[in-house]
Amino acid sequence: MDTVAIDDLCGRKPLNNRPLTMDEQPKEKPRQTREGKVPKTIYPEIKKRREAGEKVKDIAKSYDVTPGAVSYILKRIRESDQKND
Repeated sequence: MDTVAIDDLCGRKPLNNRPLTMDEQPKEKPRQTREGKVPKTIYPEIKKRREAGEKVKDIAKSYDVTPGAVSYILKRIRESDQKND
């Protein structure tokens, strides 16, 4: 491979016009695991707000998450309620 291809592939320019060594190759970033932005203690409040007719996108905006995340939380709440019945 020429140096232009290496520069294109990894986003780093080789030093002294030589190919990058294995130590210089960019490494994969480790996956970050986290519990989530919305704590489970807030789930009942989300459920009440949705039952009161508030839009999912408005709920999501107030917690700084995506509407999909709120929909997922509501789905989990419904599944939990069905198991408890």
